[in-house]
Amino acid sequence: MKKILTLFLALILTGCSAGGFSSSSAEISLPKQSSPEVSETKIETSDEKEVEFSAWTVYWDNEDSEKEIEDLKENLDNIIHFAAYFDAENELFLPDKTTELFARLKTNHSDLKCKHYISFVNDKINKDGSSSLKDTKLLAELFKDEKSMEEHAKEVVSIARRNGYDGVEIDYEAIRKNTALWNKFVKFIEILYAYTSQNGFELRVVLEPSAPLGEIKFPEGPEYVMMCYNLYDSGTTPGPKADKQFIKGLCQKMSAISGKKTFAFSTGGFDWQYEGDCAALTETAAAELALKHGKEPSRDEASGALYFSYYDDDDKLHEVWYADGKTIKTWAECVEQNGGGNISLWRLCGNDEESLKEIFE
Repeated sequence: MKKILTLFLALILTGCSAGGFSSSSAEISLPKQSSPEVSETKIETSDEKEVEFSAWTVYWDNEDSEKEIEDLKENLDNIIHFAAYFDAENELFLPDKTTELFARLKTNHSDLKCKHYISFVNDKINKDGSSSLKDTKLLAELFKDEKSMEEHAKEVVSIARRNGYDGVEIDYEAIRKNTALWNKFVKFIEILYAYTSQNGFELRVVLEPSAPLGEIKFPEGPEYVMMCYNLYDSGTTPGPKADKQFIKGLCQKMSAISGKKTFAFSTGGFDWQYEGDCAALTETAAAELALKHGKEPSRDEASGALYFSYYDDDDKLHEVWYADGKTIKTWAECVEQNGGGNISLWRLCGNDEESLKEIFE
């Protein structure tokens, strides 16, 4: 989901295990031949209904997740555990750190009233230890026919059930303009929704901004999550991860979706070195960098994001853009002004406690 994942997939290979769950579908209720009828759920404005708030945890950086979850617990409706992915034989597995954090939360934070989702991504560890991120060849294999789609759906539900999660998130990316694969993907979502519904699980489906929402009809029933970030990233010139115009456009695009809609915002930002590398960094890392170089960040009116520039020890110019709690609140208000929807935060860890509180003020 992020380029930083490349650095961690190989590192965590020895710490990941397929043990601890079975992909057997013996306990899964099979859906009826026709998908269950779903009545359309209309998004209400925050004046009528409180907006749901979700946040992701990630296996490669979850040491501070418990503290941030504790800080957010009065406002947190869902925790998304990122992520289950695939080994060289296309078999799903969970990193140990994912299951360990989930166990700690269930044991040490029994007062949490939120639901727990397990996220599934199309990332893969290859036989040589390298990683393939957002692997669409893998998706083509999983979706080659309805039988393989059903087998994959049963495996996803089995993992969620055996590990005690409340819901499933599908985050299969990089389909881009592959219309044939999109059609197979929406068929898989229809099949998966039938299985999750019959077995008592919620289903979220993550969409990239490039998803063809006006061209392909997505099945009703699941919650759809639009990624409202990476307007500017490591492959672009410096700028905010999102701005108001970008979010407004995505709200309009999501009008093609029926039912529950969620808009995902990203914390932290990037440090661009002119004529050099670009590095991702958290909110706290960005604030520490500004302090180190004696810089007072400015706030961009068009996005609500913070930015500053500095010279490093080699006298090279850098430009930093990042989001804090006030930025996230600005983006959430933009969603409310353009049709409304729920909010998800990518991601926990590296966020300032007081800044997090600003989201809900």
